[in-house]
Amino acid sequence: MLNKKEMFNLLRTGRLGNTLRCYTAYDTDLPTSVTVRYQGEHGGGLCLFKVLRDKVPAVLKELEQDGHSLDRITMNESAPDHRLLLQGELMQTDKGLYLTGSYEKTDMRSAMKKAWNAGGLRVNSILKHLASPVSYDMLMDLLDRYPGHVVEFGIYDCFLGWGRGHNTVIWEVRNY
Repeated sequence: MLNKKEMFNLLRTGRLGNTLRCYTAYDTDLPTSVTVRYQGEHGGGLCLFKVLRDKVPAVLKELEQDGHSLDRITMNESAPDHRLLLQGELMQTDKGLYLTGSYEKTDMRSAMKKAWNAGGLRVNSILKHLASPVSYDMLMDLLDRYPGHVVEFGIYDCFLGWGRGHNTVIWEVRNY
């Protein structure tokens, strides 16, 4: 992938595996709460968690007034963070799987401040234990299809997202 915008387009159209439902700034049929993200060129951009549906118009208006283009804003239904089992960043290296992970039940950015690292067979064991079989296969497929990329994900104690039988959602696939 060349940049975050391309990645978000692939993510939104379901080509990067199971995700939560995605919306644009122009959608009006939103769930109770959403995460609002700005599609900058690189990671670490604006991300507002658990914005209530009735607050979205005011938030979007404020972002637009601050110079953010509504065309670069995406939203997804809020994740049930209280049901998280593991979230992290997974990659395939020449030495095997490598995971930076967290068991914290909070948003990804906060959780990664308390992350730990694991490699090799330990990663495989953790993923097979926590991810549903179809979710495990999805993670491995993404690593195969996007060599050298990092797969950012969350594994939950329930099924979620658009994919049947998945307890894992993909947040990003990146190498930019």
